[in-house]
Amino acid sequence: MSSTSCAVSGVSDCFQRRFNHSQTILTKTRTETKHTVSEEWRQHVKSVSESGSLTLQHLSSNQEGLYTCELTNEEETITTNTFVRISPVDSHSVGGIIGSVFAAIVVTAPAVGLVMYCKKKRKRWHSLVKYQNQKNQNQTNQPPTSLSGDAELC
Repeated sequence: MSSTSCAVSGVSDCFQRRFNHSQTILTKTRTETKHTVSEEWRQHVKSVSESGSLTLQHLSSNQEGLYTCELTNEEETITTNTFVRISPVDSHSVGGIIGSVFAAIVVTAPAVGLVMYCKKKRKRWHSLVKYQNQKNQNQTNQPPTSLSGDAELC
């Protein structure tokens, strides 16, 4: 979005906004109460103040250039020129962000899966040891098997 100012106190009976001195963006004459936006610029003009300040939207490199504002009253005409440069979105920055998010998902998902697998395996191992201990105690009066010293599961 881009805004260009056009306000000069006391000089606002009528105004005209142009692009590169050739395309009329909008006009307001002494007899009109509101400004008139040209058909080809209607999609780009977001708002216009009473003084003629213009806010543009959805611009591309085709709209980069010189914007002229002419404010006129019975005594004088004041012309203001503003050069608007369109900065393209840096596709490397956007690609880098998307790539980083994707990499984080690719790295995190297997790690979460491994943790869940190990917890499930450890729970199953504890259940198996508990079952073995109960079975051994029922067969003989042997002390229960301890998990300490067992091989590391995960």
